[in-house]
Amino acid sequence: MAGTKRKRGKNSYFLEYMYDGERYSQTVKASSLSEADRKLALFVAEVEKGNYCNQGNITFTEMAQMFLDKYAKNILSDTTVINYKCQLNKYILDEIGTLKLSSLKKLHIQDLANKLCEEYNCRLKL
Repeated sequence: MAGTKRKRGKNSYFLEYMYDGERYSQTVKASSLSEADRKLALFVAEVEKGNYCNQGNITFTEMAQMFLDKYAKNILSDTTVINYKCQLNKYILDEIGTLKLSSLKKLHIQDLANKLCEEYNCRLKL
């Protein structure tokens, strides 16, 4: 079977797969070895089809673009998608667009919200 799995905890397995010179990994919950094998097979299939994105290495901008391409265009109206793009470009991507998702923290989001509130004289009601 392509890919490898390692037991990480009581019901947790670490899956790895090399494809086109790049290593993909994922931690999954599985109650048995056979369930972990099934999840590994699904993981390998996703990687080979190009549907799996190694989320630790992508930036917020890349994730936002994936959201717009794979979800928003199919579910939301054209006007809403255009509005989302404008809001992203005007307010968000300049501040946190270059951050990798793995390093994005709640504090980054709060700092952005505070900056926008100061700029537009609003009050946060948390």
